[in-house]
Amino acid sequence: MKWFFVIATLVVVSDLLGWREATSFLQRVLSYVPQVLIAVFIMLAGIVLGNFVGKVVCSAVDAARLSSGSFLAGIARWAIYVFSFMAALVQLDIAEELIQILFTGFVAMLALAGGLAFGLGGRGHAEHLINQIRKDFTSSDRTRE
Repeated sequence: MKWFFVIATLVVVSDLLGWREATSFLQRVLSYVPQVLIAVFIMLAGIVLGNFVGKVVCSAVDAARLSSGSFLAGIARWAIYVFSFMAALVQLDIAEELIQILFTGFVAMLALAGGLAFGLGGRGHAEHLINQIRKDFTSSDRTRE
């Protein structure tokens, strides 16, 4: 907060002295301060949310008596950390296009990995599920007639 007032005072002084370039630069710096504050808030919210979700995932997996609860909690926590960091960089106008490309690539990678895992590993389950849905639809069509 102290630096905000120092820069605001420098803007007024440089304007009184007629230093247009310095005034313009200091005004841009002063207008960037709210973006920095919002980026800090985004990062703090991401850290708090990441820790909370990590604890929830860990306790939920432990309550379900499954293994690797801490591993899944770590993945959830770090995913939130990374996405909040990317959101903070976008808020600061730093490498917006690169962040967008990275995010799109990451989502495409997850979709492709999920599709392959389900398609190759869950083929039998998917076939059973589709047959069950088909039976449900054909039996409901017969009851309407």
